Amino acid sequence: MHPPPKGAQPFIYTLLVFLHILAAMTAVGLNASYAIWITHGTRNPASLPFAPRGVKFIDDYVANPCHLIGGVTGALMIAGGKSVAPLLWMAIALSLVARTMAYGLYTPLLSRQIKMLEATSIRH
Repeated sequence: MHPPPKGAQPFIYTLLVFLHILAAMTAVGLNASYAIWITHGTRNPASLPFAPRGVKFIDDYVANPCHLIGGVTGALMIAGGKSVAPLLWMAIALSLVARTMAYGLYTPLLSRQIKMLEATSIRH
């Protein structure tokens, strides 16, 4: 691990790095698992209603909060340092764009898909 920036308290900075990496690994790992859930659901019609609801639960209660924790810990690590590399600002901007798309597009779309799936399974 790289040393803490000048002026940062080493224990706090190391704890922030640990939480930042743990949150990122958890969030990205769970996000990557969504394809497995959905693929299993489409190949096994009996589990199709459960798959998107499971994805939504994980997304709402684990992955998205972990993304937020990663953002907060990242901002706190930046605040503990004196200067910020220009590429870090680009990473922050891309992260904000991705989060906005996730909360504004993906989450509502998934909710509508679940409602449509429930409506079609009631008719059958």
